[in-house]
Amino acid sequence: MDIIDVGLKFNGSLSYTNNPKEIVLHHAESIKCTIQDIHQWHLENGWLGVGYHFLIRKDGTVYKGRPENAVGSHCPKHNSISLGVCFEGDFTKEYISDTQKEAYKELVKYIRAKYGDIPIYGHKDLYSTKCPGVNFPLDELKNILVNKTYKIGWDKNSTGWYYITNIQGWYYKDSWQYIEGDWYSFDNQGYARESKWLQDEGHWYYLKNNCAMAKNEWIEYNGKSYYLNEHGEMLVNTTTPDGYKVDSTGAWVK
Repeated sequence: MDIIDVGLKFNGSLSYTNNPKEIVLHHAESIKCTIQDIHQWHLENGWLGVGYHFLIRKDGTVYKGRPENAVGSHCPKHNSISLGVCFEGDFTKEYISDTQKEAYKELVKYIRAKYGDIPIYGHKDLYSTKCPGVNFPLDELKNILVNKTYKIGWDKNSTGWYYITNIQGWYYKDSWQYIEGDWYSFDNQGYARESKWLQDEGHWYYLKNNCAMAKNEWIEYNGKSYYLNEHGEMLVNTTTPDGYKVDSTGAWVK
């Protein structure tokens, strides 16, 4: 998602306590305007600057207004729990373009990927106003389907295995996870480690070719044998439960 940041300067300090739980849709009530125009209008209102978080122009370009974590100034009683999305246009006189609709879909995908499947409202749903205008397709855009539905569980692509945790497509990453009786380690891209060693908090672990952590078993690696205990930790400088000695590298002393 390409969101254009023109470097707006605000007249004072913004409050960075916004916790987005909803999306609120507005129109600019202007047939032609830029994010800089709206910023100036809101400054003239005595505000810190533009009150919206995003502007979608008629050509489909999307502009950054306030930072997403900054409290907005677009819908009383909802400014600290929402993201304000404004559309260029006056939808008391004209109609939204298909180009704007497509850009809106991509923006909602972007927002929901970060904040979950948060609901969408028109300004007039939450406040006494006619915004975003009588010609604005509010019901259509409130209920628009933008996300693919994913099947929860294991999936694989050309890079490797990953685990989908919900229908929005979220997946485990940069963590250990206990799944159906085995431990798995996921890297920071979300792929389960496989056929490799991993050092964690001073211990070595081995992720097998099915991605599960080895435990209570011997592993053959580069011609040597290593024993992983019930916690998956490689034993060193000791005798294994089945009576074999391993050295300081964990290899079986033949």
